[in-house]
Amino acid sequence: MSKRHTQLREVCERERPLKVYVTPSDREKIEERAKLTGLSVSSFLTRVGLNTPIRCMADHDVIDAVLRLNAEVTRVGAELKAWLTKRPGEGASPEDIWQTLQELHALQQQMMVTVSQLRRPGWR
Repeated sequence: MSKRHTQLREVCERERPLKVYVTPSDREKIEERAKLTGLSVSSFLTRVGLNTPIRCMADHDVIDAVLRLNAEVTRVGAELKAWLTKRPGEGASPEDIWQTLQELHALQQQMMVTVSQLRRPGWR
């Protein structure tokens, strides 16, 4: 029997609830940390209580946003490279090049803000 199959079987066999008293603030923190790991509160507390390693799952929406921003920075950078290498002095005024550099800088700033939103359980 595979390890994954054994784990699923154990989850299905859980039948004895464990009641834990917590403050509303503690409950909120536990629920948030469980959500960040991609686990249910029950699975999260079981793993924590049994000292089982928990793999952190980053927010996939944030990762997708960073990937989109990176693609946009790459596109704008390629346009700038084309202006500067293939058609020096034509097709792109210094103002256009300056505007492109400003766009790149703004996209880099957006990317840094987005990356800073990635959180792991326990981080504040």
